[in-house]
Amino acid sequence: MGSKSKTPGSSRRNRCVPPLTLKKMSFSLPKKSPGHYFWTEDLSILEILEPDAIITHSQITDVYLLGLAVRNKGKLATLDQRIPVDAVRGGRQARELIIS
Repeated sequence: MGSKSKTPGSSRRNRCVPPLTLKKMSFSLPKKSPGHYFWTEDLSILEILEPDAIITHSQITDVYLLGLAVRNKGKLATLDQRIPVDAVRGGRQARELIIS
């Protein structure tokens, strides 16, 4: 009586957890903060890169965010000095390096 039969794949670590939906997520930032703007992701990575740019898979997100900053005439504030700013058209001017 005390023993429970286990079916394969029923262990706790194998359970699927449904992803959160945006409706269920709560964001702590107000929708409109002075000096902060939402930028839509409506451009291709190919529009961002210089023709001869070579980037690695680990740099794609940083390069894309830098490209969004260029397109929206903004700045990407970062602590990361390794972002390949020359891979993005106008990237050097759009990066705001934070030195701690």
